[in-house]
Amino acid sequence: MAFSESYLYVCDSNNNRINVYSNYYIIRTITHTFLYLPLDVKIHEKSIFVLNSKSPYVLEFDLTGILHNAFISDYGWDTNFMPSFFCIDSTGRFLITDKREPYIYVFKKFWSAKQALETRLELEHGEDRLVEPRGVCLDREGRVIVVCNYKDAMLQIF
Repeated sequence: MAFSESYLYVCDSNNNRINVYSNYYIIRTITHTFLYLPLDVKIHEKSIFVLNSKSPYVLEFDLTGILHNAFISDYGWDTNFMPSFFCIDSTGRFLITDKREPYIYVFKKFWSAKQALETRLELEHGEDRLVEPRGVCLDREGRVIVVCNYKDAMLQIF
């Protein structure tokens, strides 16, 4: 979910769209053939970014709902990748959590994930490690904060 000015943007995975709300009512929907089970939505620099369940994983729409770019495709990429949540840092990099692996993948804006993967942050291992990430964000200092749904919602900060 994302908030911009007086609009709320919410993923509707059941209908493969983004609902745009104003004053508790849906005022428009964003749809596209690339949208497939949208997972998360963010507003960044006057664009709407949507994390998709399948390739291409990140879609960029303008605020009117017109698709401008698609980033991070499967081409040459690990097919086990299962994105769950994401955020965008001040330089425009995408930080994406993986449902299956204890990593946060950091991508630059490119079409192919093989070219775009910049680094990955490894979540703690062991009995108290973060599993099934439920959210990722950045604080004002640029530190990455991850929360998971395990043992009363644990946090990890990078």
